[in-house]
Amino acid sequence: MLGLGQESIRRIPVDDGFRMRAPALQEAIGADRGAGFRPLAVVAAVGTTSVSSIDPVSAIADICEREGVWLHVDAAYAGPAAMIPEYEWIFDGVARADSVLVNPHKWLYTPLDLSALYCRRMGILRRALALTPDYLADRQSGAVTNLMDLGIQLARRFRALKLWMVLRYFGAGVIRARIREHIRLARQFAQWISQDSDFELAGPCSAEPSLLSCGAAFVEG
Repeated sequence: MLGLGQESIRRIPVDDGFRMRAPALQEAIGADRGAGFRPLAVVAAVGTTSVSSIDPVSAIADICEREGVWLHVDAAYAGPAAMIPEYEWIFDGVARADSVLVNPHKWLYTPLDLSALYCRRMGILRRALALTPDYLADRQSGAVTNLMDLGIQLARRFRALKLWMVLRYFGAGVIRARIREHIRLARQFAQWISQDSDFELAGPCSAEPSLLSCGAAFVEG
């Protein structure tokens, strides 16, 4: 959509847990600058779709701040797990990001579609995306937040109402309990797979609360 193309994307190597290697990111930025390219943004993941790997966001944020590069954190799938006290650590460093995305329709029982974008620089989005003809001009001079100025879409449905109803009905306590149970079930499933010679785990899985990553994806042997 930005017109950058696939050739403008730099894929950063990962470690054995499928987490971005911060030193490799620093090397890639240095190499690109040396080649005359200007790094635009870094996308870190808090819970990848396939194996729930969590990038070292704090170390990545150090690099982005030093290099003057926008840091976006994709917490679309696993972000809600940070609601649980023993998994708050998955958001370490996330507050230093320029933008963060969470999809309530993935783990917060909300029907499609609803994405929540948090951004520390809304003014940049507004300057880049706002297209306001005279007949849509806001006479409040910025006192009202118009979501049409923060994205490509001009018209939007009241998507937030669905999440509000879910939170009102279940409550934070029930949602925390269900997410915690989902993690327990994923670990139990991974244990069954590891004990079966016909299957193998596609990613690491730990029984320790200090590791959320659980490769529940599997392949038949």
